[in-house]
Amino acid sequence: MRRVVLASLLGAWMGWLLASCAAPPREGALELEIRAPAGLRPRVVVRGPGLERRVEESGRVRLGGLAPGDYSVSAEAVDGEDGHLYRAALSLEGAAVASGSVRSSLSAGETRRVGVEYRVATGRLRLEVAVSPALAGFVPQVEVRGPGGYAERVGGGVLRLEPGLYTLTPSLPPQGYTLSLSSSQVEVRAGQEVEARVAYARGFGTLWVEVAPPGGVEGFAAGAELYGPDGGLLRRLDASERLRLPAGVYTLVARPVAAGGVVWAPMAERQSAVVPADGEARLSLGYQATQAALGVSVVGVGAGDEVRVRLEPGALLQSRVGPGPLRFEGLAFGEYTLRAQAVRPGVWAERYWEGEARVQASPASPLPSLDLSGWTERAGSGRIWVAGNGSFSNGGRGGTSTGELNAVYYLEDGAAGFSTFIAPTPLQGPFRIAFDREGSLYVLHQYVAGSPARIVRVSQANLRAGRISEGEPGNTVIEGEVWGWPAGVAPGPHMEVWGNEPADMAFDARGNLWVVNDVLGLIACVRASDLRSGAARIREAGARIWGPGTGLYRYVLSTPGQNGDNRPFLIPHALAFDLEGNLWFTSGGYQGPRPGEGSPVKRAFLNRLHAARLSYAANGDCNGGDVGLGEAELAQWVDVRLDVSLAESDAGPVAKPVALALEPGGGALWVGDFGGNAGGSGDLYRDANAAPETLLRVPLAGENLRPGAAWRPAWVSHRLTVGVGSGLDRGLQQVFGLAFDRAGYLWVASNNNVEVLPSDTGEAALARTDRRGRLYRLDVRGYRMSAVYTQTLDLRGAAQVFSVPTEGVGLVGVAVNLPNPEALPFVRP
Repeated sequence: MRRVVLASLLGAWMGWLLASCAAPPREGALELEIRAPAGLRPRVVVRGPGLERRVEESGRVRLGGLAPGDYSVSAEAVDGEDGHLYRAALSLEGAAVASGSVRSSLSAGETRRVGVEYRVATGRLRLEVAVSPALAGFVPQVEVRGPGGYAERVGGGVLRLEPGLYTLTPSLPPQGYTLSLSSSQVEVRAGQEVEARVAYARGFGTLWVEVAPPGGVEGFAAGAELYGPDGGLLRRLDASERLRLPAGVYTLVARPVAAGGVVWAPMAERQSAVVPADGEARLSLGYQATQAALGVSVVGVGAGDEVRVRLEPGALLQSRVGPGPLRFEGLAFGEYTLRAQAVRPGVWAERYWEGEARVQASPASPLPSLDLSGWTERAGSGRIWVAGNGSFSNGGRGGTSTGELNAVYYLEDGAAGFSTFIAPTPLQGPFRIAFDREGSLYVLHQYVAGSPARIVRVSQANLRAGRISEGEPGNTVIEGEVWGWPAGVAPGPHMEVWGNEPADMAFDARGNLWVVNDVLGLIACVRASDLRSGAARIREAGARIWGPGTGLYRYVLSTPGQNGDNRPFLIPHALAFDLEGNLWFTSGGYQGPRPGEGSPVKRAFLNRLHAARLSYAANGDCNGGDVGLGEAELAQWVDVRLDVSLAESDAGPVAKPVALALEPGGGALWVGDFGGNAGGSGDLYRDANAAPETLLRVPLAGENLRPGAAWRPAWVSHRLTVGVGSGLDRGLQQVFGLAFDRAGYLWVASNNNVEVLPSDTGEAALARTDRRGRLYRLDVRGYRMSAVYTQTLDLRGAAQVFSVPTEGVGLVGVAVNLPNPEALPFVRP
């Protein structure tokens, strides 16, 4: 029995619950969309069953919880701050309603939408009534008649009127006076103001005001002011007019006018004329330019090309995409030069064009125009350039030939593989490659059979013409004396000043070339003016800097315990400038203890040579001379010293930091590791293990910029690699060169040239690669955040990889031919 009762109660409760859930809605809603000009406060009234609601805000307003029934929505007229009256146009569900209110029946659960849009409804008539000369007791009146039976007599002033045509009838003139007009009509338009003038005078004449605006200038409005005999302002004139006026003296005042990008000065700022009764007078107003404006039509470029034009003097910049107009305004008179660059985006390498034109602007020709055409392609753009050097193969350790070759290649945009620029040969040694901002090519030869190391500069003109040999007029050979030991300077204790091994080069923002000699431990500078002179040979340095530890390369490698000095100029490798002009360079390299030594004796460092210590002449040339830093000066010059060894890390220590590049925006430096081993053997030093090498991102912020004489661990935000593939693909092997393109992708040149000899055993026997240098394209644009490295990221699946076609050529340098840093946004070399 109890079960039956419980079941009945449960069933009743469930039925009530279902009935409640299915109950229909009992209320509706009105949704108002109110639009009004800025500053105007709407007045909307909603009335319905038990409701009267005023809404005084614009936007969407929802009125919910309304009882079913008939509702009305009306909008009151509102005075605007501009003196006009505004009325609302109403609509219901998008359909216009002609009456002054919306009426709608609202059902339960229904939402009805009402639109309210306020619009200006009236115009203004500014009526001026004047008596000249004034007559005591005479009060003139003007009868104004218009639409809807409007009629009013006024003595002047501003009238707010409904739009339409109005008739103005002045009262009769007193004896001896005449009217300027007996009757006239004016049209009043909503939102506008119209002027009318009625004058009583003893006599009338005609004043011709001739305004001559400059030809071809759009938007020119003179705004000249005409003052009457009593000194009052009669009207403002933008164009020539014929005026019937009471006899008397009238004054025309004109001011400079800005139009068409030029300020135009009136020929006469103030002039007067006497208007005689029944006669005529004239005032003429002309203008002359005080400035110039230049119209440029960009032609001959593609629809997607990015164009930037620089105007000199003045360094004004304008840019656009594709062909079309540009304009430079507010210019002084004189001769101008236009220098333009155009960029055509590619698959991975942009092409650049350059154009130039000259133009003269004068008072007689203040608005010159020209077509910017005749573009010249920047030779070497649209390609990624690489230098290959086969001397880092680990081969030849037994004195046998191993087919170590040297070459220069380029990767054409979108191509599947490399094209040859300098054919593979064992007789010359391209090592690093670079472009200056004018587009000249620099090839650093480190190991050259039968001749010393040197840098060959191929001018942009010769590069375009294919004249790349050292002896061509316009090309320059920079000889080893530049980065050699200064004559007459005695070396310090334990210093050996032999050796000429330029390891890297970098350009500062002034166009000077800086070169590092890693054997000697010296950084030298080639003057920008010498580079641009086109001299056949350069043998002098504008500056040479060295410090304690210089010249210790051979001494360090052969003497246990002596390379623990950890000094910044001990085996320097790579150079890069930051955006503030500081010169950063890597040095050293991690190496484990030799026999009989109980701790590591070598570390990898990143050092900052402070910009304030670099000396420049007025023309931008480096001119610091020979500077040998002692212990006392070292901390002032090399003020930041970061340890990037990462000795205790998941990917092992950084063995040899030989590559360096500044990322776009200047937020971090990227360091590339050539690799090596921890055993200290001279034979195996170059890279005798199969582990892939890594790249480090070192932010230029926080503790990494704190000056100090002591070494401290660097803050590394990211560490990247490309892992091992199949067969002889050992992943990222022997990183040697880094370069960013304009889009922010990082190009990595890897030597990938490890040879295994029959005598190799253990780990060294597993290190062999296919001995073809590799170029990697890595998307590191997402690595600019301020992170902290904890685990190496493997980009194996995300990297684009290109291999050189010839065995025995290991890549060492990589460069992108980017244009002038003042012309387009990119990272300085």
